[in-house]
Amino acid sequence: PWTDEWQPDPKQNIWELSGLLEGDIIEDDENSPPRNGLLSTSSLWPDGEVPFVISSEYDNSDRDVIFGAMDEIESRTCISFRPWSTGDVDYLMIRGNKPGCMSFVGRKGNGQRLNLRRPWCINHGTIV
Repeated sequence: PWTDEWQPDPKQNIWELSGLLEGDIIEDDENSPPRNGLLSTSSLWPDGEVPFVISSEYDNSDRDVIFGAMDEIESRTCISFRPWSTGDVDYLMIRGNKPGCMSFVGRKGNGQRLNLRRPWCINHGTIV
């Protein structure tokens, strides 16, 4: 994987090796041009509410960092997070089973991945 190529170097960011848009954005369609916004309201989370599930691979310390980042996002935006409940079709799956720190932008439908690989991605600034 691309993380094998990374060497500790203060001039190089690990995300530069990911091959993803801006280092951490998973694109829907490889033919779509890069952009920084959402053009369709169907990509917005209804009422700004994001149901989530956090993988059991994260320990309490990791969870504290993740929840702290969620709290900051909630305090500065119109987005709110809540635990997944029965009936939620669209939700965020917070996992670290892939190399790197990455996500789609906006709501894609069903359970969508927010990948936070331990320990590299478990820091407040990266998650926010």
